[in-house]
Amino acid sequence: MPVTSETTSLRAIATAASGATATHALALAVAPTSTPLFVLHANPSSGVAPLTVNFSVAAGFDISQVELDADADGLVDFRGVRLDGQTFAYAQPGIYLPTVTVADSGGNRFATSAVVQIFDLNAVSQTFQVRWTALKDTLRRADIVQALTHIVHRARPRYEEVFRALAQDLPQIDAILTDIVLLELRGHEAIHEMVRTEDNAVRSFEIRFLIDEDGIWRLWMF
Repeated sequence: MPVTSETTSLRAIATAASGATATHALALAVAPTSTPLFVLHANPSSGVAPLTVNFSVAAGFDISQVELDADADGLVDFRGVRLDGQTFAYAQPGIYLPTVTVADSGGNRFATSAVVQIFDLNAVSQTFQVRWTALKDTLRRADIVQALTHIVHRARPRYEEVFRALAQDLPQIDAILTDIVLLELRGHEAIHEMVRTEDNAVRSFEIRFLIDEDGIWRLWMF
């Protein structure tokens, strides 16, 4: 998280799948640094295991050497002059902090890290199914307030209007929102397909989940 000399505290809010939250704050003092700015890019930064990630470094100074520890195990996985085009395969689910150490033309060394999150396909698929079922359960009993907790925060006003407009149809929500199948996990979005029959025609609809601002997967588009 970027900070400046004016930053005096940081606050973290952890949200459980149930919606329960816990907060912790700490005070800090930020001193100016002479370390030049450079960034480690990981693309994609998240996905399902196994996942191959491309790394690159953006720097405002000439780099004479690059060392990459892709899985933060203390061992150098790549050493060379340029990082562009280098890939690393993550076989196991987890959160990784790949670290790059660079040397400038004067031999000065600097390090920075990125975050790569690897999901287990079965576990994350189950998460989506649980959330989809929970949404339908709350809509079936016309509990719109609770239903909105399964929607990405910034999309809630839009879907509140939709739910209220469909108030009389909510007890039959299973005929509208049918089963979903995961098609693709793309970064922080999960794309599903929902199929239902309308007027004797089979229609396909795209359903999207998104990692919300608090780190929880919620429905984004359906």
